[in-house]
Amino acid sequence: MLRDFKIFFEKSLSQTFSGKVYIGDIKGGVFYPIVFSDIAIYASSDEKYKLFESKEVRINYSLVDLVFNRKKEIFKVALISPKFYILPGEVYKDSSFIDKSIIAAQEMKRMLFDIIDGSVIQYEAKEPFITGARVSGTLLDDSVNLKNAALNVYGVPLEITGEAKSLYSDSPVFDVNMKLENSYAEVITHISGPFNRLSAKGNFKTASGIETNFSGSCEFNNGNFNLRDIALGDAVKIEEGKIDLSKKEFQFKILSQWGESGEIVLGGVFSSWPKLSLYTELKHWHMGGLDIATNITMNAELDNSKTKIPILTGVINTEKTIINYKPCKELSLQFALRKKVFEILGLKWGKSFRLVGKIELIEPHNIELVALLDGTKLDELVSYIGENIASVISGTVNGKLEVEGPLANPTSKGHITARVGKIGDIYYENAVIHLLGKGPMITIGDSRIYKETGYLLLGGELDLRKLGKRNIFEDMVVKTDDQTIVWEGWDITREPAGDQVSLKKKVNEDVEVGFKAPLAEGDRDWQESNNKGEIELQYKIKGNQNLKMQLKGEEEFLGVERKIKF
Repeated sequence: MLRDFKIFFEKSLSQTFSGKVYIGDIKGGVFYPIVFSDIAIYASSDEKYKLFESKEVRINYSLVDLVFNRKKEIFKVALISPKFYILPGEVYKDSSFIDKSIIAAQEMKRMLFDIIDGSVIQYEAKEPFITGARVSGTLLDDSVNLKNAALNVYGVPLEITGEAKSLYSDSPVFDVNMKLENSYAEVITHISGPFNRLSAKGNFKTASGIETNFSGSCEFNNGNFNLRDIALGDAVKIEEGKIDLSKKEFQFKILSQWGESGEIVLGGVFSSWPKLSLYTELKHWHMGGLDIATNITMNAELDNSKTKIPILTGVINTEKTIINYKPCKELSLQFALRKKVFEILGLKWGKSFRLVGKIELIEPHNIELVALLDGTKLDELVSYIGENIASVISGTVNGKLEVEGPLANPTSKGHITARVGKIGDIYYENAVIHLLGKGPMITIGDSRIYKETGYLLLGGELDLRKLGKRNIFEDMVVKTDDQTIVWEGWDITREPAGDQVSLKKKVNEDVEVGFKAPLAEGDRDWQESNNKGEIELQYKIKGNQNLKMQLKGEEEFLGVERKIKF
């Protein structure tokens, strides 16, 4: 008897909905609820597009109810492990299945439903984008009320409560609350209004403690979501935004008070999910005294096959970067985001700077970073911090810097060697610098600056809170050997023979002024002598060639000097 009922149901349902319905098995009794097993429903009789399948469908009808065609006031249905398929738009246009399903639902008047372990899958996709759905609700006339809906969207838990009215119209009206939460962030949203113009407001909070409110509206038209007046707190506003569901891409135009002016364009493609491609275009973005123009691309993939918490891995690159109207070396970052930790697998700035390490995204934000310098131009590097500091430090450096501990107060250490440059008013040929730090204070110890005339001992402290300012070196201490003194930028050197003192100062990279004077014996007081003082002016022409002028008494000299190092 049940076998005959199964065949009858398959044929009658297929005819009613102008599709194709298959039922693997049917169980039940005269007074017991009916259970359908292994159900599959296709949008048309050619079975090309599957709309729905379920391991079981349970209803509160018995065989007696069906035989006598009894209509109950409350119809109950439970779907066990169902799969809902989202098909191409043209399929729905060519099929009457949806229209006839709506008519059938309206005739039921009131229906209680439960979904257990449900999923939703995009047609031809390998994996569902909604999994583990557990939904309880009531369908009454043309409205649905969700008592509780818990599901995973691309592995991220989502909870929904509320109701939707005018379900069978062109623009249903929503009044729902949503909560999206994982180990990285929590988003609570209230959505209201007609489907073609939804309004949203809510709160966004990260595991690291960042929190902001947001609000805005969204219009749905021809398969596109158009965002309007989206505000993230007082700092960020999405002036224009578009999400194209058919092409699976989006683009936002963002204005932010984090920058003084300028424009950010953010876009992406998610057609190959869980692979994701993003791009950001900064157009003359002013921030911290810098004018930034660059294109940033990110290619990433979300993997939750091995762990409950998804792992996001990817690569970020910059292109066509211009800072303060000057071309800049490009950045490349390989990263992984896992279990509340952001891992820097490799960050490169040109060929001369590399960084590896990790940053915890929760308090106290412990960090472990190692930076390697290989022929890094100091003046080029610090020029992007501020023009002021670029004018007081230069040279080519090699070395290693390590930072670890809580972000607010980390410890640091480093060893740096430098060639041909300056620190403050001190010009050097070579330098060896050792650093130890706690928080923003860096202690300099056991360090030397080598000059043509001798060497200087370097000590004192650097306050990183002054980074970008000319006075960052004001707490440094310079000691000399017995032959060399530095005074207000002048190099004062006593010759080994002890009878002459030399003063030199670089006005800039190309011009140097010098002065020599005889020194008396004994108490080293000045004395009248046949040895006259000498003034020297040197101008760098190119390479190791200098134009040199000397004045000594009544003597004058002008010539080209060439220095050769052995």
